[in-house]
Amino acid sequence: MLIPVCSALTGRSLSLDLPGSSLVEEVYSSVKRHMDIEVENQILMCEWEPESGMNQRKTLSSYGLPRQDNLVIFFYDKSWFKLGASGAKNEDEPCVMKAQLPNQEKSLSNSAFMSNQDSGEPMQSAIFNFYARFAHWKATADAFSVAAHAREKACQDIRSEIKMQHRGSALARKSLMCYFSAVRKSIEKLETELESARLSTEENLKRSEVDACLEKLQMTTLHKAHCAVWKVPEGTKLISFVKDTDLLNKCVDSCHSLVSVLESKVGECIAAFQELEDLVNLEIRNGDDSEKAVVAEVENLLESMSSERSGIESFNSAISEDVRELEAILPELSNGGRDVGDLLELMNKLQSKYSQSKDGFNELPSHDNNHQKCMEGCLLSKKQMTEGILNKLQRVATLQGRLLDTKKKSDALLAGAVNERKRRINQVEIVLRLPETYKAWCEEVHRRNAYYDNLVANAEQISGAVQDLVDNEEERRLEFLEKYEPFLPAPLLDLLNEGASGAGGHPPRMEIHVSRRPKQLPEIRLRELEDGDGGGFQLLQITREKADAAAKSGGEEDEIRRAEEPDRRTTQDMEAVKSQVEELENELSEKERLWRKANEGKAELQLKLNETIERVNMERGQREKLQNALLR
Repeated sequence: MLIPVCSALTGRSLSLDLPGSSLVEEVYSSVKRHMDIEVENQILMCEWEPESGMNQRKTLSSYGLPRQDNLVIFFYDKSWFKLGASGAKNEDEPCVMKAQLPNQEKSLSNSAFMSNQDSGEPMQSAIFNFYARFAHWKATADAFSVAAHAREKACQDIRSEIKMQHRGSALARKSLMCYFSAVRKSIEKLETELESARLSTEENLKRSEVDACLEKLQMTTLHKAHCAVWKVPEGTKLISFVKDTDLLNKCVDSCHSLVSVLESKVGECIAAFQELEDLVNLEIRNGDDSEKAVVAEVENLLESMSSERSGIESFNSAISEDVRELEAILPELSNGGRDVGDLLELMNKLQSKYSQSKDGFNELPSHDNNHQKCMEGCLLSKKQMTEGILNKLQRVATLQGRLLDTKKKSDALLAGAVNERKRRINQVEIVLRLPETYKAWCEEVHRRNAYYDNLVANAEQISGAVQDLVDNEEERRLEFLEKYEPFLPAPLLDLLNEGASGAGGHPPRMEIHVSRRPKQLPEIRLRELEDGDGGGFQLLQITREKADAAAKSGGEEDEIRRAEEPDRRTTQDMEAVKSQVEELENELSEKERLWRKANEGKAELQLKLNETIERVNMERGQREKLQNALLR
């Protein structure tokens, strides 16, 4: 498939014949081969994906190639983006094409009538002179027309290249807008973080609340069981967890100062972004307008060239008609087939045409000169367009670099602000939430102790139930063996005891092991928490007392439910264990029934086997008696 690739600076295109499975790096190599741009200096961008350049390790088909529209791939040279760059390498600019004007001898060199030009008849010679002039004018008009067509073709190519330059420049500006959008999102995140930091500091780090919390910590006593485990004196206050209150106050002040510093830094980023926003908007607006003006100027020049060429071709058409009429008359004139009256009439007619065409011939150089000036204007527009594109690409690169720097600063400031705010506020939050978390910790200790007690009780109950099942099973097996073991054939007895431990077929046993109670948890009971028998534990409340009486009532109900939660879970576990035990008993009963049925079937088979053996012995005895009788 053909891959259209175009230079964003010159607007010149080339088509690469590559399969869709090819990697993009082959396009880079082809551009290096055709345009002499090193691969590391190339930037390839799809016109339909301005967000980023093309990845060399991807395939062409992954970029939607080939396409049905007229969108192309533009390539850029990184050297173009550097200030002071001189543009593309080896760019051959078309020169102004001048008409190759013939002389009169060259105009008549191929005419068959030149041999009769020196005839002795004066009127005949005059007619031949008119023909020579008209033929020269026609050859001159043809030369001007050929040059005009060549110039217009070159200017049409220039117009196409200028339009492609405009599209390449617009793609660079679209890429700039993608950078701009990314920076805007980063600034918005930074502003959101600033607002969050401001709100969290104002709401959660009020000086009055911090002082009230410190006072609460100084009044609250640790639980006596806690003191016993930690081996600290009873009556130790909760403030003992706070090693340095002065440091805490400094941390609160630093959180407030952090917001001020963050506001200043964010303000600087926003100011830099707003400055870049004005520059980007100016570049987008002016860049597009100036390039469209150049395209419109070239269109006007092409229209003027078409008008000048039409003047040349109009004269060329008229003089060609006169030359053809003369060439039709000259053979007859050469043979003397015209009388004097006809010659006079023809002379007058040629004189009139000469007078009419002379002014048109004299205007041909003016038309050609104007045509040349139009082409010079197109070349100048192309040069100005190239220089303008080069300057725009350099400005775009500069703005992209500044946007990237702004984004890096914004992202770094955001990450630093978030981490620092979390670190400082977390340090303060640990202290502010200490009464609440300590109470929750005591409740968690109680819950875990209750869980351990319930676990041990359930384990003992389950262990006893399982032991009863095992003992019952062992008694039944012994009964069976005492009753039927002497009569069982060896294969059946082996099958019955297969896989069992010992010849008696003892049932498998199960042991339930519960690890020891963790030593680090103190013996905190729910009753002690409710009665306040813990050295002033009833003072442990949430620092921020903003709830009304109904909320407090609801909180007490929640505490009761949380306290009853371990008992409820224990009951559920007990019910689940009982259900499992019942299923196990049912399974053992079913197996016992099957064993009894199998034993009854075995007894019946044993009886039938004995009867068969007796019948066979009787028949054998009868045969022996019969044989003895026959022998006698």
